Amino acid sequence: MLAKHGLNAFRDAIEAQLDQSEKQTRDWLVRVPDGTYFGEDELDNLNGDGEHVAVRLELTIEGDSAIFDFSKTDDAIESPLNSSPYLAAAACYMVKALAGDQIFNNAGVFRPLQIITRPGSLLDPGASAPVCGGTTETTQRVADAIIKALSTAMPEQVSAGGCGTAGITIFSGHDGVGKWWTYYESHAGGEGARAERDGHAVTRTNVGNIMNTPAELIESEFPIEISRQQVRKRSGGSGGIGAVMV
Repeated sequence: MLAKHGLNAFRDAIEAQLDQSEKQTRDWLVRVPDGTYFGEDELDNLNGDGEHVAVRLELTIEGDSAIFDFSKTDDAIESPLNSSPYLAAAACYMVKALAGDQIFNNAGVFRPLQIITRPGSLLDPGASAPVCGGTTETTQRVADAIIKALSTAMPEQVSAGGCGTAGITIFSGHDGVGKWWTYYESHAGGEGARAERDGHAVTRTNVGNIMNTPAELIESEFPIEISRQQVRKRSGGSGGIGAVMV
């Protein structure tokens, strides 16, 4: 491409794509009523001792821009559930999910979005803090806090909370001839309802928004046999549906 079109044309094309994504994002933001909205969610019963840690968001919509202020989020914790700054990705994800029209996925999306965190907090803990579970759990709390904030601004468009976790399962073992293997799977829970429809069962949302690994692939890559995969009714309580793989 560089040889055919030249470096300047290549750079212009990239900039045009970024500008287009920025415009698409701003076009959606102007449809959200101006104002300041609040959302809060929490990690609960950490370590089994009843400790609760809150993610707090103050979301300000001003015309075609948005400020996501997480400064009032609780302090970092000793458990490995702090989050390195995935916040920009969570904010971008919610904008793209609610916009309806496809927004191209590049850095132009972030131009109208300002993300504010407080150093030392759960969402900006510093380099020495444990963050292993921040990707699968804490960023889910961030997404749900954004949903709660936007539910005030646009209640007809956002979904209620879903299963709220990436549902990670990990198997590992030894093949007997010197090689270890690890199988990592994110399982579905369910999506919350909207104003005009019920929720969807056995659906991954937010961070867990990926497809399940086909049984044939698992069996070809790992010493694991899948004997049954089915919907398990009422696993989430009254009205709930879950999934099971054995």
